[in-house]
Amino acid sequence: MNKTALEDLHFDTVVTAEYKLKMSAAASGSERGDRPVIFAEGGFDDGAAVTSTATEESAVGLTPLDSGLSQAYDDSTARLPWYERITAPISGGIIEQRHVSIPDDGQAVHTLHHLPPEVSIGRLEVYVMQDGRWIKAYTAEFGSYLTFDVAGTEADIAAVSVISIWWLWGLVALTAVLAAVIVLVSVKKRRAGRGGEAKPPREKAERKRHGKARHEQMEEQKDKRRIKWPIIAVIIVLAALIAAAGVFLAPRVAGKVAPYRAIAALANADELSMEVSVDATLGGDKITAGVPVQVTSSGGKKVTYACVSGVPLYYSDGMLILENGMAYSIGDTSPDYSALLSTITGYFKAAELSGEDGALNLSLDGEQAAALLNTLCPEAMRQSAGISDARIEAALSGTDVESICVTASGTMAGDGAEAYEVTARIDGFAYSAGFDLPDAVAEAAAKGDADGSLEEITDDILRVLSAWAELRGRDSAAGTLTLGVDCGPVVADTSLELGMRHVDGRRIYSVGKSGLTVYTDGSKAVSKSGLGVALGESELADTAKLPRLAYDVCLKGGISAQQHGEKYVYTAALDGGDMEQLIQIISPDAAKLDVNYSYGALKLTVSGGKLTEIEFDCTGTVKIVLTEKPVTVTARLTDSGKAAPEIPAKAAEALTPETA
Repeated sequence: MNKTALEDLHFDTVVTAEYKLKMSAAASGSERGDRPVIFAEGGFDDGAAVTSTATEESAVGLTPLDSGLSQAYDDSTARLPWYERITAPISGGIIEQRHVSIPDDGQAVHTLHHLPPEVSIGRLEVYVMQDGRWIKAYTAEFGSYLTFDVAGTEADIAAVSVISIWWLWGLVALTAVLAAVIVLVSVKKRRAGRGGEAKPPREKAERKRHGKARHEQMEEQKDKRRIKWPIIAVIIVLAALIAAAGVFLAPRVAGKVAPYRAIAALANADELSMEVSVDATLGGDKITAGVPVQVTSSGGKKVTYACVSGVPLYYSDGMLILENGMAYSIGDTSPDYSALLSTITGYFKAAELSGEDGALNLSLDGEQAAALLNTLCPEAMRQSAGISDARIEAALSGTDVESICVTASGTMAGDGAEAYEVTARIDGFAYSAGFDLPDAVAEAAAKGDADGSLEEITDDILRVLSAWAELRGRDSAAGTLTLGVDCGPVVADTSLELGMRHVDGRRIYSVGKSGLTVYTDGSKAVSKSGLGVALGESELADTAKLPRLAYDVCLKGGISAQQHGEKYVYTAALDGGDMEQLIQIISPDAAKLDVNYSYGALKLTVSGGKLTEIEFDCTGTVKIVLTEKPVTVTARLTDSGKAAPEIPAKAAEALTPETA
């Protein structure tokens, strides 16, 4: 039997020992450059890791200088003795704030190593949140890292830019000395003038009495002027010192905060329009996209509109709202166009900038770049194995932002380790908005998510929306549409060729059957010569509405998913209205019958980020005389991967909207 205690050993004893590997340090997954932002000293199990998450800035007790010198000074010196307050620096603002979770190794205190961000003004200090207040940590340098102690396994830390204001006290002291010297010199001169004044002899007093009175009156007026001059001199010296300090400091400070102020003005605007364009090379694939973004106010709420490849998305108060009013809570990894400018503003705040002639550059760490690319180019982030270099360049004209350019490069996941590059440009800024806000979206924005009951938007929903956006963004798409109807006396089994092309910014569909092709924009149908078509041909053109019906069903949510390798199959239930529309599109004759629907489903297949198949399935019964017959309605649209036929010029011209 193994012994757990070894006492009074007199004979040979076999001891069984179990050794466990302990690590003296654990690093965080977040990196700055190619090094971890945080790692902790301790005795950790093998594989343990520190969690370091960037959090929203909380400046309570750390009021920055740009919010008021008095409050910033009070916050920064509140807990210091009076003799330390004179030389104590004040906060220039929080550069980054993180919540750190340390694996439990039984130690009450851990030493953290923090790779600090760069600062442009002042120097950097670390603060730790204790009892709801920021407390300055006593740090030491360890290579490029700052080390400090934290209690427990959870900590909120902030990297803060601090600015010394000893020069302010120097100006006050210098001003006081100069004022004292001026007063002393003035008083000395006045006394010297009075001492040198000869009193008239007694016997001449009566004769010069009137002259003396006049002389004293003049001297009194001179004394008043002498008293005013020191005060005026002090005011002049003070003004000169303040002006000199302003001339020296103002251009420097203004130059540093100009990008932050200019972009913050855009981020805080109640109405705004801008254009986001993206060019990306992902291995052998190229992506080009343009997303118009607009901001407006509705019922006191800000609403941001982004049209992604024809799919309208609306953002408000942390919600993503679809065009039918269906709202979701935005997750940490969800694209968020409403936070794009505020995120960039935060990066420019108190950051180390380079550049000249109105163009300012800012380096980004991996976590910052990932936050931007997740919105600007989600496909790059889905395939990224790491970001090697990322930058922001802001082009300013005076106090106006002309453009913001984000560039990033890295390596894609997979065995090939192919490189990728992304260039995103934000420009076309205007303090106005011109989009129509749907009533359903306005109602959802007004309702908000105060109780936190909204479902967080999932990767599956985003993947479906992204697939629709990819399909709508194609210049051309084609597929085979198979229709099946078994509804009592109405029986049909049809195969059609469905195509879509963008013509002058409009979608025009072509529907072909047995050598006959009709063209439609969704509102009317024409032949290849641009002439109107018969009723039967018009009903044929209506089948082009099936993709839109599928899209509307997806907007209602309730999507379930199954993954098969790189292929995803999504299923959504059809309600009664959906099934009525489906049978009306496929077979108007069957829609005239009294059908009792019992089941309906939509199935989507997404592979490689593309929508490859749309399938409708609907069942029920129909009463024929006194007998109920089963009903089956099916439709399957399969992407051929080929381009759609060209739209004849006369057909395109006939489908061109008339202008007033």
